[in-house]
Amino acid sequence: MVLKLRTLKVAFLILGLGAAFGCAMGHDKNKAQQDQGPLEEINFQGVPPEQVLEIYHQCTGLELITDSRVHMLRTTVTIQDANLPVPQLSKLMEQALREQAGIVITPLDNKHASVTFNDALPRTPAPAAAPTKP
Repeated sequence: MVLKLRTLKVAFLILGLGAAFGCAMGHDKNKAQQDQGPLEEINFQGVPPEQVLEIYHQCTGLELITDSRVHMLRTTVTIQDANLPVPQLSKLMEQALREQAGIVITPLDNKHASVTFNDALPRTPAPAAAPTKP
């Protein structure tokens, strides 16, 4: 399982479970990208939802109030080679969690979000992981 988040100037590669890190923020001189924020590259392959939520928390700064059922899920999430500014990357993580694991993130205010499991949502299995690049 590989979890990777890369900015234009800083790269983190995390292998295994339980690793925690901040959402790295790089700087880009391109005016168009400055308007949207620095680009982040993310590659989640078969990652437990709790790890995706930790990175979501680090990227958004939101305190996540999490339904206890989320911690009991035995599923994985895959997001392959997304290279986006943090706001769009956060939306992509929300979509992947909802579609692949039935986890819904709902903003409560500017500092908090509710994380719930909805077993009535249709779930799409995570796409097969692509071979990792050397």
